[in-house]
Parts: sequence; structure tokens; C-alpha cells
Amino acid sequence: MMPPIEHYGFNSNALERYQDQLFEAIAKAPNDERYRLIEERLWDEVRTIERRRNDNLAAVIAGRNGGSE
Repeated sequence: MMPPIEHYGFNSNALERYQDQLFEAIAKAPNDERYRLIEERLWDEVRTIERRRNDNLAAVIAGRNGGSE
């Protein structure tokens, strides 16, 4: 099992290896399973991006309020 993408942070080499493993696994899956895996992965990425955006917005708001939320 592959570790979650957050484990790698922004290390591009590790992230690239992770994505290669993901795409290799998808390529070996049957067609309907491929679609499900791709869709699931895309939604995971969307949720990760939303989480990071919300964390960044919370930090900006906290900074504007003098460190208190």
C-alpha cells in the first residue's frame, strides 16, 4: 500500500515516484475499475487542495486578527 500523498510533502522526486506507482496500478486494472480508481484519486486530490486552502485562509485570518481567531 502506498502512503498518502501528504507524507511526501513537496519533495518532487518522491511525489513523482508515488504518481508513477499510482498510474501503473491504474493501467493494470480493468476498464471500469480504472475509472473508479482515477475518479477516487481525483476527489482525494480535490479534498487535499481544499484542506490546504482552508488552512492557509485560517492562517491569514488569524494573522489579521493579531494572532487570535
